[in-house]
Amino acid sequence: MVWLPDLHPSTVVALNRRSLQEVFSNDKFRVRRGREALSALMQNRLAVEDKFRSFRPADFADVFRRYPPSGRSPLREKMNGIALILTPDSFIKKEYVD
Repeated sequence: MVWLPDLHPSTVVALNRRSLQEVFSNDKFRVRRGREALSALMQNRLAVEDKFRSFRPADFADVFRRYPPSGRSPLREKMNGIALILTPDSFIKKEYVD
């Protein structure tokens, strides 16, 4: 989970997807460029960790699970600007990224 309040969620998803495509390519230059982009995205996790004491998606899911649906709105408002970034180890096969 990263803190990117200035970017639209679809932009974050597109950046993450493009970075993963680069990482899974066969060209060493593209792989390096993709890893650099993912690293830059993941640097923004520190702001999430400072604010919520965790950046792990499982911790956020656990918090949402504990609250009833009617009580989740304040949590969603606090989490505005937070995005999930998938890393290469999230995928079993690189075909899932294409």
